[in-house]
Amino acid sequence: MVMSESWAKKVIDSNAYPLASDYRHIFLADNKECSEIIWPLVQDGLHAQSSAGTNFYIKAFVNGAMDEYYQTGVGAKGWGNVRAKTTLVDAFDEDDVLFDTEDTWGNNKMDKRAQFMTALPNQRKETWDDKDAMTSTFTCGYGYIKWRNVTRQDQISASGDTYSSIDFPMFRTSEAYLTAAEAILRGASGAKTDALKYVNEIRMRAYMSDDYAKAGIRSDVSGKISESELTLDFILDERQREFASELQRRTDLVRFGKLTKGNNWDWKNGERLGANVDDKYNIFPIPDSELTNNPALIQNEGYK
Repeated sequence: MVMSESWAKKVIDSNAYPLASDYRHIFLADNKECSEIIWPLVQDGLHAQSSAGTNFYIKAFVNGAMDEYYQTGVGAKGWGNVRAKTTLVDAFDEDDVLFDTEDTWGNNKMDKRAQFMTALPNQRKETWDDKDAMTSTFTCGYGYIKWRNVTRQDQISASGDTYSSIDFPMFRTSEAYLTAAEAILRGASGAKTDALKYVNEIRMRAYMSDDYAKAGIRSDVSGKISESELTLDFILDERQREFASELQRRTDLVRFGKLTKGNNWDWKNGERLGANVDDKYNIFPIPDSELTNNPALIQNEGYK
């Protein structure tokens, strides 16, 4: 992590890719203009059409009825087959989770990252039905709606509502801030006050407070935390809030030693409230095709 801290600080100190002033702008159809995205996987609804990429993120969390509540950018074309786990919902303040039909961008939330659809009839947070069973019913569980195929002006992308034009941010500046903070807490050079400064920068942006305040958007609650609150567990939780659905969570849980044991979520290991799994799952098996192509390879332990 020492090298991570050094290179993360280079990204921060260069100011070449400043944090977006509004977290929500990172995940819109015109995010090619976002200063924070360092390494994008470019999506283009006209010239690079695919059912994968960010097209999946929008449509999987959205069903057709949700377009009646806010501008999804995909109209009635949502698939409605994915919901947020309760552990993600619970990572935010309960009041911030609720979707306000009169405030579809969530301007009145404290943490603007708390973007969920909770307004459908009979919708509930739990991802199980009244018989405590896994269900495909879309109102069991909340849709996670930070990906929107619209521009900052709330207009549908010029490519239309069939495919996404939202670039996927493989690496963005926010990760440099949280990497540097984590590295310092793990023993890299730098004072804890430096780590606190990095984390609070991310949180002020999320709450749009202090230096990120804008007229017409709630900013009366500062996102800043105290030095006594800053722990490795807090950083793991903050990474969940900051990078939800950005392909970070599994790697984070492995690094923090919490993927297989002592940190469960709904339907982990097939249990409603989650259950521990074998430590072999900290790494993936080597695919059979690779073992066939290279007989010198040895399958990872536990997968023979």
